[in-house]
Amino acid sequence: MSQTLEYFFNYPKPLSELAEDVNNCLGCSLSPYENDPEDLFDRFLSMEFSLHTADGYENDRELDFENFHYQLSFRTPWPDADAHPIRLPAMLIVAYALHRKYGIVGMLVSNMQRLLTRYEERAIPEFGNRLFDVVSDTPFINFEAHLQTVSKRCYD
Repeated sequence: MSQTLEYFFNYPKPLSELAEDVNNCLGCSLSPYENDPEDLFDRFLSMEFSLHTADGYENDRELDFENFHYQLSFRTPWPDADAHPIRLPAMLIVAYALHRKYGIVGMLVSNMQRLLTRYEERAIPEFGNRLFDVVSDTPFINFEAHLQTVSKRCYD
């Protein structure tokens, strides 16, 4: 059985330009999967990493998928289960890096079922504009503390 983390967000550019920006920011190489320019894929940090539009999802309670246009996903299938411990830290780093470089904020979901974070940008005293997680009501200014907070929500 595979496990996924999905980051839903908006961006003012089309998918092809977003992919270039993500590649430049993260140092990855998202490219069309099986020649489909709407489904971009890479093996990144030993996991399946994909980017595509988030069309077709319906809202489900606190998961407001319909408000987001793009989706980044880390997927770890059973043969790659040894990558599970780095999946959440990697996605938090991706969200942080995309915010710092492009101002992207979004919603992090586990297995399309559990809301983990919902980021917005807020001015944090002594830190400037930073990601703020409204689910835990905490700023993302310390990676270790934020990882611990989100891990509790992910694995409880």
